[in-house]
Amino acid sequence: MYFSAFTYFALIGAALMIVGDAYRWHRFCWAAPLLVSFVLLSQPVLRLLPSVSYDKVLLTADYRLGYDFGLGRALDGSLAIRLLYAMLPVAVAIVYLLLDSDHRKRFGFAMLLAGVVAPLLYAICPAAGPLYVFGDAFPFHPPALKVALPFDAPGLTMNAVPSGHLAWALLLWWNSRPCQSGVRIAAGLFFVGTAVATLATGEHYLVDLVVAIPYAVAADSVIGRRWILAGACAAVVLSWSIALRSGYMSVAPSLVAVPLAVATVLVPLILLARTPRAPRVAA
Repeated sequence: MYFSAFTYFALIGAALMIVGDAYRWHRFCWAAPLLVSFVLLSQPVLRLLPSVSYDKVLLTADYRLGYDFGLGRALDGSLAIRLLYAMLPVAVAIVYLLLDSDHRKRFGFAMLLAGVVAPLLYAICPAAGPLYVFGDAFPFHPPALKVALPFDAPGLTMNAVPSGHLAWALLLWWNSRPCQSGVRIAAGLFFVGTAVATLATGEHYLVDLVVAIPYAVAADSVIGRRWILAGACAAVVLSWSIALRSGYMSVAPSLVAVPLAVATVLVPLILLARTPRAPRVAA
């Protein structure tokens, strides 16, 4: 299961962060056990979410967006894609170590905020992901759903909408701005690769990734005290979550769903790009 790999790499990432701040160990010695505890406890906590799954609803919404496991079929069994999905904690640790103290704090708090708030949103529209719900049907036999209804799915971890993985990858790329150009380019490619990996591995639906963009921008805006942008993006995230749970996005025509999804992705990114650039720091 991917969570095992994620936990393993997260522990390595935590160790790298602590080593990087060893010269201030008296401030950071408490961070290691807290981070490790958060990683180890997040899985059982997520299992406390409602067992009613809206996966069929999300899959139908994906169909409205014109996606039907295509990346999963194209990249089926790719070890590189699976490793890319699991490498997020290491990438976070590397960028963290390349930042100065002030940028590390901003980066760390944005990542923490995105991680803590996400389970609250998972409770609005609980879903586990196509890999865990549809099993052998993913990716070569996407089910034809005539009626997209929620169903009882005990034992599954509901962590789909929004994709926390992609939100963290976006925060990683955005907060790498003070680094050298090579690091920024690598972080941008990692963000794109993470989006591909989350779909190809079946961990998320396309609509999960759509909602993850304004979610990440909202988290970064809160830390940067850009309250209007934060509030607008948070409203978009809540609107999508409610629309998905209610089934509106499952019945919306593609002519409405596709432009709405494109705007949900592009507008927050454009507004984020208009924020002042952070000063450059040495690698």
